[in-house]
Amino acid sequence: MLFLFLCWFTSVQSINYLTKNQWNYIKHILKHPKSTHTMINTCNEIIFQHYKYYAYNMAYDFKTTYYRKCQHIPLNELKLYASRGLLNAISMYNSSMPFSFSKYASIYIKGELYYGMSEMHPLTLLPISKRINKQWRTQNLVLYKKMTNTKFMSNYDYYDGLYKSTQINTDIFVNKYKELLELWNIINHLDDEYKKLMKYKYNFYFQKIRSNKEIGDLLGYSSETIRKKINKIKTCLYNENKNNN
Repeated sequence: MLFLFLCWFTSVQSINYLTKNQWNYIKHILKHPKSTHTMINTCNEIIFQHYKYYAYNMAYDFKTTYYRKCQHIPLNELKLYASRGLLNAISMYNSSMPFSFSKYASIYIKGELYYGMSEMHPLTLLPISKRINKQWRTQNLVLYKKMTNTKFMSNYDYYDGLYKSTQINTDIFVNKYKELLELWNIINHLDDEYKKLMKYKYNFYFQKIRSNKEIGDLLGYSSETIRKKINKIKTCLYNENKNNN
């Protein structure tokens, strides 16, 4: 019966929250010792589909509340951070918790929105010495404009496509996202220079957002030095991730 419930539910597209009875079914599956990995991932997908608009509304309210700080940040970019917060909430959710999922998820969503505002705020991508150095800005005008432009760098279409693919293979949803979180967790524990290099070079999905030359111009290195440093970091990440697994 529960399997039939899941099969039917995954074909339903809804912007409504889950009802109490629906939550009871899902909680039963999440707690049941015989629930398969696929069944649990399908439950996660159902939760996401029914609460993604809740996350989007929080992104809209956040942009409205912090209008001045977010005026250069596209709403779709904030939706990405809100969605990431929702995914974090789903992956960490304990079905035995006594309060509602929406209340629980709002903590993660709001945290990601604050993080996104800080990360995407104008000028925060540039070291302070570059911001106040008029000569550097004049000599590197194109790069300066690129670094201070809070355009949509994280590719929301890619993320949306990633989640749509879970309708075919639900393992992608959990495994891909967890892998990314694990890698960035390792990066965030590197020294400041290496951490900065990776955040200048890649977005959350490890898509390249700057060339080695652009990063070198910012940090005072040649493009070849940046290439060697990034390759060294990649080797470190590979070994660390391999040891963790």
